Amino acid sequence: MAIAGLTVVLVYQRMLPYHKDRFDALSAKIASLGGRCFAVEVASIDSSYGDIDGGAEGRYSGSVIRLFDSADYLTLQARDVAAQVCDSLKRLGADVVFSPAPAFAEGAGALHYKVRHGGKLILMDDAWSATDHTGWVTRMVKRLFYGYIDGGFFPARLHGGYFAMLNIPLIRQRYGVNAVAPFTQYSGTTELLSLSLETPFLVFVGRLVAIKNLEVVLDALASVERKDVSLVVIGDGPELTALQHRAQGVGVADRVRWMGRLDNQLTRQVMAKSVALVLPSRQETWGLVVNEAWSAGVPVIGSDTVGALRASLPPEMAWTMPPRGDSAAWRLAIDRLFSLTDDDRDSLIATGYALANRYSLVNHVESAIELIELAPRPPPAGVIGLVASLWQGRVAVW
Repeated sequence: MAIAGLTVVLVYQRMLPYHKDRFDALSAKIASLGGRCFAVEVASIDSSYGDIDGGAEGRYSGSVIRLFDSADYLTLQARDVAAQVCDSLKRLGADVVFSPAPAFAEGAGALHYKVRHGGKLILMDDAWSATDHTGWVTRMVKRLFYGYIDGGFFPARLHGGYFAMLNIPLIRQRYGVNAVAPFTQYSGTTELLSLSLETPFLVFVGRLVAIKNLEVVLDALASVERKDVSLVVIGDGPELTALQHRAQGVGVADRVRWMGRLDNQLTRQVMAKSVALVLPSRQETWGLVVNEAWSAGVPVIGSDTVGALRASLPPEMAWTMPPRGDSAAWRLAIDRLFSLTDDDRDSLIATGYALANRYSLVNHVESAIELIELAPRPPPAGVIGLVASLWQGRVAVW
């Protein structure tokens, strides 16, 4: 399919910095091929994350359409989100739509548009079999609805078999959806220096919620061989006080720096100065902060649930994926990290750079263009469309 004359629309819950980077790269490519590209953003704020960009003035900003400009995403009604998304796609005359899964209200709205008005629908999702805890009824409904999906944009081939089981054939899948912009040195060096970071340190970046399981790193830090190693924690959340008490309880309170939320650019600069990123999550469908660490030349130690590591690392790096919740294994991994020779550490960093290139914006754009050019699938039976039109999805941050 030629792209000239097509209108391509990407639907987002919220446009985080990495979404904006991807959208800018893809929209520039589509414009160069004679097409048009828009983003539909449901809201810029949710109470689990906060205000991403300070809020935009007005509902429209160039090629980005924000549906609920001053509302918290998590306060919205699913039926209103689905209806607004579908209506926006209709007004734009979308020929190709990239959207989240129909489990989300904005994905349901994109599905409604596909059922009622046609075009092509591309699913953007980073779920995989290890994170699917639903029953057979839910998976059956997904299979039926996914008959309307013309292509799937997923993080890596690790996800392929799972989505093929859900009725998106491998031939209609492309990978590299979870791209981040390459690391660049930050011009605000004064602001970085003012943080007074002491080396060597490990860094954690993320929301302080139970699923991130940060206590396992605190416990490991208490027993590592090197007592000069500290932990820098970037992020905020409901578990902050409990984690601070945990650090006090295991005797590492003086070795943990609680930074709160930082600007994304500054966060990446702090990360670049660390010995390693730690990501001890109990469950992590992908973990984009891993991509950012790779791009900055920073090794990663993450639990064996982290999708980015499971999808990408060679067998000889399995030691960097200790079992979730196993503080003894985490201690061993951290000790091994600090015992590496310069050559071994350089090898880890080189592997990371190669993986950052695999999940680059360039590959993201190339894969998206291939999906746009796919021929549409024959639609499923009409009764499935009727049921799909009644489904409103959920307003949720997973």
